[in-house]
Amino acid sequence: MFNHWQTIEKLGKELNEKISGYEIKASFSKSKDEYYIEMYNGKTIIGLKNIFNSKGLFFIEEQTSYKLTKDIKQFQEIVGEIITEVITFNYERCFYLKLTHEKGLLFKCFGAQANIIYYHNNIVKDIFRKNILNDLSFDLNKISKSEPYISNKKETNMGSYMLIENNSLNYYNNGELIKSYNSTLEGLSAFSKIYLGELKTQELKTNLLAIQNQIVNKAKIKISQVKNKLNYIHSERPKDEIANIILANLIQFENKREAEVYDFYNDQQITIVLKKDITATQFCNQLYQKHKNKNIQIEYLHKQIEGLEKQLSKALKTIEYIENSSHFKELDIHKKEKTNSENKEDKFKFFEIEEWKIYVGKNAKNNEELTFGFASKNDLWLHARGFSGSHVVIKNIGQHSIPMHIIKHAAHIAAFYSKGKNSSLINVDYTYKKHVSRIKKGAIGQVQLNKYLSIDVEPIIPNK
Repeated sequence: MFNHWQTIEKLGKELNEKISGYEIKASFSKSKDEYYIEMYNGKTIIGLKNIFNSKGLFFIEEQTSYKLTKDIKQFQEIVGEIITEVITFNYERCFYLKLTHEKGLLFKCFGAQANIIYYHNNIVKDIFRKNILNDLSFDLNKISKSEPYISNKKETNMGSYMLIENNSLNYYNNGELIKSYNSTLEGLSAFSKIYLGELKTQELKTNLLAIQNQIVNKAKIKISQVKNKLNYIHSERPKDEIANIILANLIQFENKREAEVYDFYNDQQITIVLKKDITATQFCNQLYQKHKNKNIQIEYLHKQIEGLEKQLSKALKTIEYIENSSHFKELDIHKKEKTNSENKEDKFKFFEIEEWKIYVGKNAKNNEELTFGFASKNDLWLHARGFSGSHVVIKNIGQHSIPMHIIKHAAHIAAFYSKGKNSSLINVDYTYKKHVSRIKKGAIGQVQLNKYLSIDVEPIIPNK
């Protein structure tokens, strides 16, 4: 109701008494949605800020002289002209600043189609919102109407709104009268600040809720995926059984990769195919290693589910907090806290051993970000030699000497998250990140080491 024709008519008549005779001192914008006009009569400065959004055109009076710095000049032809009259139109949401030398500025308050139009000799010369092309031919002589427009839209009387009652402009919130204003401009200024603040709060709330709901959905999907993986691991046949069967029938695999052998666990004949280019004994060693890693992997997956459920619970509590918040400051503080707490750590696999934090890259691009975007020069960097795999970083915040058993733990992880994870032992290189550099013209994630040490470890995830 703040842009109702009665409100705009009342505002126009009030402005006619208030600013007729004033000279236009400045006309500019600070953004595509804000227009400022400054008027002066030799004693008093009146500034009128005009803010556009999908709801309409908002007016805020400001008793100050603006400092033109990076502002964009608008309608410079009107600067220096005198306001001779403020004209209103019958039953329409417009008012017109009539200026000297046949110039004028129309304030068209048509909701989402609101605009400010500059005329010279009753011809449109420029418009503020360039995307509303129809305003380039907006005819001043056809604005007035013979009767008021009656909307069939039902007013909900919820939130903030303005009504003209008993010649006063009344501000309501959820049906409750908050304040009455004799001055329309004063009332619209106060209302605009409150209403725009509410819109700003709602916009921030919507954005924050979207972020948290995304976290909830991702956590639920990830929990489901990890549980499915657990079910698969539990349901598959133990690798050590296959290895035991092969060893009991080694003679069957002489000079061949495939053999039908007796499965003494299930009392039946089965066919086993060895991997290419390895012996039956080597294949068995790989199977025993996989069996050994199975329990470690199960433990890791359970801890992953536990972490995801904590993340889910936290996001649901945050959603409840956001939904119950009604003030922008509460939400803005939460946004800042979230921004400060959200960092690149969440992008990598994470382990913590005796308060030492270990981060693991997920793919080549993630490795690149971990090593060159997240790691500091005194963090320890590890990678399995001779195999593609994850970059691993031990954070060294206090620049302390990292204990050898922590380095060994991280080396196990680097070996496990490499293409050589099925080997019995893997050589892992480690060095400070400051000794790691990109290979010129190399693929993403490819690096070279200027100085390093190595350690032989099993490819396992150690107990935390």
